[in-house]
Amino acid sequence: MKNIFWIKTIIASLFMGLANVVPGVSGGTMILVLGLYQEFVDAFSDLTRFRFEKKSVIFITLLFSGAFATIFLLSSVIQWSLELYWSYFMAIFIGLTLGGAPALFEKARSKDWKVVLLGVLGLVIMILVSFVLNPSGSTESFFLYFFGGILASSAMVLPGISGSYIMLILGIYLPIIAALSSFKSALLIGDLVMISQLLMKVIIPFSLGMLLGLVAISNLLKVLLKKYSLIMHAFLLGILIGSVFGLYPFKMPRLDKISKYAQTTDQGMVLKIASYGWSQKTNPDIWEELNRTRGEAKLSFEAMTEIEPATWERLKNEKALLLVSGKELDSKQRYDFLRAGGKLMVVPDFSFSWFRFTFVILLVVLGFYISFLISKLKEE
Repeated sequence: MKNIFWIKTIIASLFMGLANVVPGVSGGTMILVLGLYQEFVDAFSDLTRFRFEKKSVIFITLLFSGAFATIFLLSSVIQWSLELYWSYFMAIFIGLTLGGAPALFEKARSKDWKVVLLGVLGLVIMILVSFVLNPSGSTESFFLYFFGGILASSAMVLPGISGSYIMLILGIYLPIIAALSSFKSALLIGDLVMISQLLMKVIIPFSLGMLLGLVAISNLLKVLLKKYSLIMHAFLLGILIGSVFGLYPFKMPRLDKISKYAQTTDQGMVLKIASYGWSQKTNPDIWEELNRTRGEAKLSFEAMTEIEPATWERLKNEKALLLVSGKELDSKQRYDFLRAGGKLMVVPDFSFSWFRFTFVILLVVLGFYISFLISKLKEE
């Protein structure tokens, strides 16, 4: 059926959009597992060299418009899902990633030691990315968002290397996701001041960087895939399998940026934390990570079971950081709190239970069969 290619493209655009807002998941991987990677690289490379073939233009337009629409329209839903159902999201993407391995293996099958070596190299690189690179607390600026856009877009194209994870390493992932969510809210209520601030500080520099990165990496990949097809597919297979190591559903997120919320008082540097949805007893892992990353600052801690309307104002006035885990926040209250200068950080719910583990396994299997069956669709 001739429409199979375009059906797969639409599905790929949805998966690509979802993947690029989930740390550790690669948009390029989603294109790869659906068997569209060569077409993607060729089409994008042609467009950057002003070769406007009809199929390439439609393909790239459909792919990226669908991906960006998914990111923009679902940013709030994805943010909510990641905060409350982190493990399940990771499980789905583990399955989706592994489901593309059989088809890619057929393209990389060889007994040549160089092919095997490149496959192992790709696997090792992704293991190092998953366990050696850690998020850091960089100072946010126009240049940082621009540079982050270059790296993130390059990673979006490269399968296995997550653009959102690169953003996490640079410390700009949560600010960008929050900016997109706030931008949508500002558009709905017509807040022109907030719209202009978000565009100039975050969205425009990041978008310019993304455009530059996409142009550069797509042309390089086109040359490599044509000249060294077998070796490159083996390398991509290693990256694909290795990327799963970074998606462990019960991994404690790092809080390296938290020390920047410390404030100078008469008692020295103090980090005021108000917890919601967790405590020292219920989540000792968060407590240990908090103490590890607070630096020299003294810790002032308050555990809250509920947040009343007056609480938001008090936390803002006290310049306390609201650290949330396992609880849902009202979107309007969150928006008003951040707009008024409040400090908020959400730690996704990564807690382990046997019920959750069983459900995770089922979602991995489901994700595997979804991407495996889609990758098997062929045009007649």
